[in-house]
Amino acid sequence: MTTHRYAVPDRFTPAHLRILAKLATGASSASVALDLEITTGTLATQVQAMGRRTGVSGRAPLLHIAYRTQQLPRPEQATFDGIPDEIELQMVQLVASGAAIPEIADACRISRGTAKHRLKLLRDRAGAANDVQLIALGWCYGWLDESLEVRPADFLSAAPTRG
Repeated sequence: MTTHRYAVPDRFTPAHLRILAKLATGASSASVALDLEITTGTLATQVQAMGRRTGVSGRAPLLHIAYRTQQLPRPEQATFDGIPDEIELQMVQLVASGAAIPEIADACRISRGTAKHRLKLLRDRAGAANDVQLIALGWCYGWLDESLEVRPADFLSAAPTRG
């Protein structure tokens, strides 16, 4: 697994951890807000606050950070029914590290359309409703571990694009 060296973020608040735990199940923002008795606006504000606290963008890398730093209990190990290929594993790691479709496509040397399609197929195969749940399942299946650090949000925007 590729290791990146960046600073460990500050601790999440208990409210942040409750939000991340609900998001890890694949629940929608509306469902999480309803369960936690907050508005979707408050949920969005809390997710933005987590991003500012950690310097990353996106719910998937925020969940990965919470697992990596053991602020949330790590999911129990499970067996994936099938064998993910090298590109699929790379894609999960990139999603966990905060990459968007353009960065995933460039890193995997595939088109953006293919990256988007393959990521959807992987989510379907893994039983994930969204990228956040894919990260939770990635921890279950052993595709992710603490060796993968999350890159700061501005790191990916400086990455060169394919010609």
